[in-house]
Amino acid sequence: MISMTSRYSPDANGNVITWMKDGSEVLTSFDGQTHISFQNPIQTSDQGIYEIYYDNERSQNRGGLYRLIVRECPAGKWGPPECYGICDKCYNGGVCDEKSGLCICPNNFKGPNCLESK
Repeated sequence: MISMTSRYSPDANGNVITWMKDGSEVLTSFDGQTHISFQNPIQTSDQGIYEIYYDNERSQNRGGLYRLIVRECPAGKWGPPECYGICDKCYNGGVCDEKSGLCICPNNFKGPNCLESK
């Protein structure tokens, strides 16, 4: 299970806590709640950017953002849906692409294992 919890609580002005997914989909089933839980198995459709904010105060930046990344393969594996491939070690913050098994390197690094500086 994955949970996201905010420190926000209903304020003295009666503002209601609202959750939004990917900047457009308001999650009305979580209105007023400071906690969201995703039951196992987590689905790729659950991934996205979740925003919590007070109604009528979103423009004042009183809120928070959570990014949920859901991979089809477990850590160190690639090639969904079976995920039989074993990822090479990726260095310097690189991550294994679950579709190809190749390292995705961060800025300023390149090469098969992200060991070369750009």
